[in-house]
Amino acid sequence: MNHINRRVFLSTAAQSAAGLGVVAGCNSRQSTGPDVRPPSAPQGLTSIAGDQQVELTWLPHQHTDITGAPSERAIRYHIYRDSVKITHEPLSDPTYIDVAVQNGTQYRYYIKAVDDNGNESPASPIISAEPTAVFSKIYRVTDANASSGRTLNGEVVKSMLHSAVRAMSGSTELAAAYESLFPGLSATSTIAVKINCLAGNTTRGLCTHPQVVDALIDGLTHMFGGTYPARNITVFDDRNESFLTNAGFTLRDDDAHAKVVTTQNSWGTATHRIGLSSQRLSTIVEQADYLINVPVLKDHTEAGITFALKNCYGMIDKPAEIHDNKCSPFVAEVYSLVKAKMKLIVGDAIFGADTGGPSTGPKFAANSLLVATDPVAVDVQALRMINDRRTQKISTDSATGAARHVAAASKPPYSLGNANPDVVDVAVGSSV
Repeated sequence: MNHINRRVFLSTAAQSAAGLGVVAGCNSRQSTGPDVRPPSAPQGLTSIAGDQQVELTWLPHQHTDITGAPSERAIRYHIYRDSVKITHEPLSDPTYIDVAVQNGTQYRYYIKAVDDNGNESPASPIISAEPTAVFSKIYRVTDANASSGRTLNGEVVKSMLHSAVRAMSGSTELAAAYESLFPGLSATSTIAVKINCLAGNTTRGLCTHPQVVDALIDGLTHMFGGTYPARNITVFDDRNESFLTNAGFTLRDDDAHAKVVTTQNSWGTATHRIGLSSQRLSTIVEQADYLINVPVLKDHTEAGITFALKNCYGMIDKPAEIHDNKCSPFVAEVYSLVKAKMKLIVGDAIFGADTGGPSTGPKFAANSLLVATDPVAVDVQALRMINDRRTQKISTDSATGAARHVAAASKPPYSLGNANPDVVDVAVGSSV
C-alpha cells in the first residue's frame, strides 16, 4: 500500500488552492471589469447616389475589437455625414438611405461601429457621394382638334396615341412599338386596362373617354401582325355598370371584342394589409398578365390628385377605408401591389378638372395625352397642369397643392418613380 506524505499533500493542496484562487480572481476581474476596448473600424463602405438620396452599404462587422481579437458581441453602427453624426440611435443592419440631401451637392460619409458597452470604433474609410436628379420621360402629345365642345374626335385621338407609343418605343412600325411594351408577350397573354368612371354617376361626369380606350385597343390588336386577339383584352373599373355606360362605354363579354366589365363583385381571396385595412385585389388584376392604366386628369378633394397612382384604388375592394392623411402613403402601397404587371400609362388629359374632383365634370380642355411608364413622373406633370389652371395661390396644406401620396411614392420604401419628369412633346403623326 502506498503512503502519501501528509506534509507534501497539504503543501501541494494549498498551492493548488492558491492557484485556483488566482485564476478565479482573474476571471472575476474580466467578467466584472469595464470593457474599454472599442470595436475595430467597419470596412467595405460603398454608396449609390440617386435622386435626392444616397444609399450606403458596408460589410457586416466581424465582431473583432481594436486589437483584432474576436471579443465583441452585439455590434451596431453610427453614420456620419460631413463629420456630423446623423443617426440618433445606432443601426443594426449594415445599410442606410440618407434622404436629407440635395441634388448637386457632394457629401462625405464614414461610419463607426458601436459595441454593447457603448464603445465606438475608429472611423471607416471616407467615401464621397453626390445625389443627382433622375428624369423619367413623359411623352406628351397635344392636338387642338382632339375635341370640339364636349365631343372627341376618335381618329385624331388614335393618331395621338400611336404617335406617342412609337416615340416611346423607338420603333416606327406600330405593331413592334406596342409589342415592345410587354416583355415576354405571346398571343395568349392577357392585358387588363383600368379606366376611371368614378364621375359616371351622371352622363356629364369627367371619366376616361371611350375614344382613348378604343385607340389603345386598336394599337394592341395590331400586335403580332394584327393577330393579337381582342378577346384577350379586358377593360374594367370597380363602379357599377351604370357608371360605365354613363361614361359612354358599351358593356360586353364575348369572344369577338375586348371585354368591358365591372369588377365590383369579383375579388380575389388573397388579402393584403394596407395601413389598418385588409384589402383584396380584383380577380381581373390577379389573372391578367399585364396591366395598362388609363386615368383621367382630375383633382381630388382628399388625395389632391387622382391620376396614375390613385387610379389603382379601383383595383381593391375597400378603398374607402384608406383615405386618412390624404391617402398617403396608402396610394403608394396599393400601387406597389401591381407595379410588376403595370407596363403602360395612357393619361387621358383631353379634358381636365382643376376643382370639384373627383366626382365632377370637365372644367377645361387640354387636348393632350400623357404616355409614360413612370407613375410618379406622370402624376407630377398632371399635378402641374391642374395647379397651373388655378388662379389663386395654393398653400402647402391644400389637398391638390400637397398631393402627399405622390411625394411618398417617389421615396423609399416605395421608390415607384421619379418626381422629376422630362416631358417630351410629340407631334401628331410623327415617328422616330
